[in-house]
Amino acid sequence: MSELQIIKLSDFVRDVGEDEARKRLSSFSCGGLNGEVEQYLCDGAFRHSRKKTSITYLVMANGDTHNCLAYYTLAVKPFSVKFSRLTARQKNEMKDLARINISKEEKNYGISSYLIAQLAKNYAIAGGNMISGRDLIGFILDQIRGIRDQVGGKVVFLEYEKDKPKLRDFYKSCAFEEFKMPSDADDGSSLGQMFCFLND
Repeated sequence: MSELQIIKLSDFVRDVGEDEARKRLSSFSCGGLNGEVEQYLCDGAFRHSRKKTSITYLVMANGDTHNCLAYYTLAVKPFSVKFSRLTARQKNEMKDLARINISKEEKNYGISSYLIAQLAKNYAIAGGNMISGRDLIGFILDQIRGIRDQVGGKVVFLEYEKDKPKLRDFYKSCAFEEFKMPSDADDGSSLGQMFCFLND
């Protein structure tokens, strides 16, 4: 990714001003795949960056800060996983990472995790093919490894739209796993959850 640069949204706003930043990002398009992801970049990303509740990063070609090729948002989030949702192997890997919360009703792992809250490529510009989805995921995981080496942690979560099985299969090809069972909250939800263990 030497021909690309990663710019934190807050730094971009500082350099060009919020009005200009919003203008440059207003044409970002997922090609009709997800309007909410487009809307988040134009609104929620700015609010959350100001509050430091999540951090959004812009992927741009070196020397061109007018065209955003892709973006992603990272956050740290506590996550509670019921034992019943995990395979035996998943339980074994998580037990050394998590605090076990035991109640009469349910056993849970309480995990501090990294969340890839948003992730999208810009299909509105010809240069969008400068980075593949697989390369983008690989870069994000490498960035999280750098954070992990400073503060610890090993589990990365993301959500995907259930009605897009190709997206689920893509994440699986990038080492993300599904749970053995969906969470109760997933019943009737349009979003599924996947995770990966952040190995070296």
